[in-house]
Amino acid sequence: MSTLTDKKMLVCLLSFSQAAFGALAGCGSDSEGLGTCPTDSSAQQTAGQSVLTNSCTVCHNPNYANGTPAGGYDFSSADEVRAEAAEMYGEAAAGAMPPTGKLNETDLEALRVYLACTQ
Repeated sequence: MSTLTDKKMLVCLLSFSQAAFGALAGCGSDSEGLGTCPTDSSAQQTAGQSVLTNSCTVCHNPNYANGTPAGGYDFSSADEVRAEAAEMYGEAAAGAMPPTGKLNETDLEALRVYLACTQ
């Protein structure tokens, strides 16, 4: 996949697959693919917030590139994280983000839990 369009198509297909079949680990019955916020998940939520800070907010913040967050997303804003949670998780699950390489399964699941619990 060499273009952004190809990556977006993969994310779209991945999201459809999650919603239609619920086949991927961590998927609930919701259409966003984030599942539900597990009870007693505070440690996992903390780990997920750390993944967000270290893997996403590094570029997606208002101080990146002369005041313009990468892609126009400011993940230092809790409101924007809530609004973009499903897309953010889809990009990470597809391996499209972060650009430094796909998150390992533990970090991906921690991110999913954190995002599900912000909804």
